Amino acid sequence: MYMFPCVFLVGCLFVRQSFNVDWGLLLGFRVRVVSWCLMPYFVYVLLCDDGSYYTGYTRNVNSRLRLHVNGRGARYTRIHKPKKLVYTEEYPTRAQAMKRERRLKKLKHEQKSRLIHAKARKPRKTVRHKR
Repeated sequence: MYMFPCVFLVGCLFVRQSFNVDWGLLLGFRVRVVSWCLMPYFVYVLLCDDGSYYTGYTRNVNSRLRLHVNGRGARYTRIHKPKKLVYTEEYPTRAQAMKRERRLKKLKHEQKSRLIHAKARKPRKTVRHKR
C-alpha cells in the first residue's frame, strides 16, 4: 500500500526521460501510473446560456466541463448554465495558467468575444507555450 506514492514520485521523475514506462508491469501489479508532472494546464472559456463567459483553468478540460454541466463546478456555472466550450490555451505550469486566467478574467465581454472569434478564424489547434 505504501509503495504506490513512492512509485508515483519516482515514476514522475523517471518518466521525464523515458516516456513509455509502465510501472505497474515492472513492479508486478496492473496499474498504469500517470505522470502528473508532464500533464499541461489549460485555461478555458465557457459560453453560458445567458451569453456571458466563464473563465477557468484545469488539467483535464473534459472532466472539468462535465463538472460544470452537472452543477458541481464553480458557483457561477451553477447559476449561469454553461452552453459550450469556446476557447482553450495550454500552459506547462500551473503558475502560467493562473496568470493567464487572471488576465482573461479582467477582460471585458467584448474583448473576450474578439479573442474567441480571432482564434476561431485560425486552424483548430490548442495554443502551446514553451516551458
